[in-house]
Amino acid sequence: HIASLLKNVEIDDSDQPLSAAIEQSYTRRDWPKDFVQRVAAHVMAELERNEHFRKALDLQSDFKLDEAIQELREHAKMRPNDADARQLMVLILQQRKQWAQLIEITTKALARRPYNATYYSTRARAYRELQILEPALTDARKALELNPKSEEVQKLVTQIEDDLKQAGSTSPAKDGAQQK
Repeated sequence: HIASLLKNVEIDDSDQPLSAAIEQSYTRRDWPKDFVQRVAAHVMAELERNEHFRKALDLQSDFKLDEAIQELREHAKMRPNDADARQLMVLILQQRKQWAQLIEITTKALARRPYNATYYSTRARAYRELQILEPALTDARKALELNPKSEEVQKLVTQIEDDLKQAGSTSPAKDGAQQK
């Protein structure tokens, strides 16, 4: 909604602060001054809260992943429930192959949104990368239950089932039993 508020702002002077431009533009509409000031304050606060997120996006696109994570952590202090920021953090952790942290982040996200198939499939992939296959399969099946038409998740379930079969056929106990 910030963009819709800003589309009506006219900046007469390039050195003019944005808050002043907002107040000036909305005052021209004969809106009450206190309302205009509240709108300007709200817009400025939203822009400030989103500054860390914008920086994180830029840093991520420049592959400055450590710095991007720091900006996202700062952003999370002001907006702890921002799904876009959480998704960017997930993407960065995947790029860095930080599977344990990815599991931690998606577990927290699932506590807030327990019916999100994407979080389950993301966590399943992270478990799979760490070769923690039983929880990987549980999460993949839950993702498929929540999103039964997803071919990608169905493929993930099959891959993890195959991983488990392969791990079961090469386990030390079975190898020892076969040698006797």
